[in-house]
Amino acid sequence: MSDDKGLTPRQQYEQKQKEEAKIIDQQANQETMTEVFSDNYRFDPDYNHFADFLGVETGDRGNYDLASKIDLIYQWGERQGRSQDRVDVSLAIKNLKDYLGLNVTGKTLVNKLYQWVRLDQDRRRAEKEMKLIET
Repeated sequence: MSDDKGLTPRQQYEQKQKEEAKIIDQQANQETMTEVFSDNYRFDPDYNHFADFLGVETGDRGNYDLASKIDLIYQWGERQGRSQDRVDVSLAIKNLKDYLGLNVTGKTLVNKLYQWVRLDQDRRRAEKEMKLIET
């Protein structure tokens, strides 16, 4: 944790929240790659097929951070589509893309979908925590 001297309690709280969010984001990115795509994801046909679907250029597919985002989006699509079938996952993501009114492809699409999926996960977690408090 960084030096908290000279910060108001609110600034200390906000700084702590940012640091915790960064750690959680790093942990999520590290955990996701082994769940859906193989360790050598660049040569995984499922990864490349889904990256094609998202319009990610071949040269960008080796970027680990981008691949982690694609993996998280894919996992979300599996949960929404209630299937591990690649076509069902792609359909769930297409429905989300249409719902959001996104008319972009490639890295821009991945980043927008990733932001929405992360917020959706946070919202669902917050709702669960609220239910714990209510009961």
